[in-house]
Amino acid sequence: IKEIKKDTNGYFAIKRYIFMSKKKIVIINRKINYLVKSGSKVVIWGMGSLTARLLASTNLSKADIKFFVDNNKAMQGKKINNIDIFPPSILRKLNNDYKVFIGSYIYRNEIRDILVNEYKFKGEIISL
Repeated sequence: IKEIKKDTNGYFAIKRYIFMSKKKIVIINRKINYLVKSGSKVVIWGMGSLTARLLASTNLSKADIKFFVDNNKAMQGKKINNIDIFPPSILRKLNNDYKVFIGSYIYRNEIRDILVNEYKFKGEIISL
């Protein structure tokens, strides 16, 4: 029979995780509030669970969202909050009056590269 040992590290690991999560939420809220207060036309790239959560739990839905963009063909042509979801190719038509909010943490760098290099987007890009 093995001896049961008390986990002394788990408590501190969870406390650290909660602290870091709260810190990230503060930074995300700052970026979203900046976007809302700017009054700029906004495009959100990424219609995954993170964007849905941010729309529901932050001020993101108060931004002047003109449309959403997603690579997922199953999402394209649908609406969220009565706002259209388009393929990324629509970004070629944007001028610098728009701000793009990248609603993906994992793919934010790839999306930024596509915006700048492939679509030649010159406006402000806000990522998490």
